[in-house]
Amino acid sequence: MALAAEVGRIANRLCICWPDPESCQSYFDDLRGFQAGGRRGFPVTVMRELAARRAYYATKHMRY
Repeated sequence: MALAAEVGRIANRLCICWPDPESCQSYFDDLRGFQAGGRRGFPVTVMRELAARRAYYATKHMRY
């Protein structure tokens, strides 16, 4: 809920790329680096939600 409420544009982009594992993993990777380079970063609640969504996504799209 924090993701959509605080950074809706990111939630929307995740929805768009969700069906494409390569694109979605790449976007998750991009978001992980968001705090680098002097950027403010995300609130803790958003970071936790992104981490949980990334972990869930990995369980559904693991490559064997």
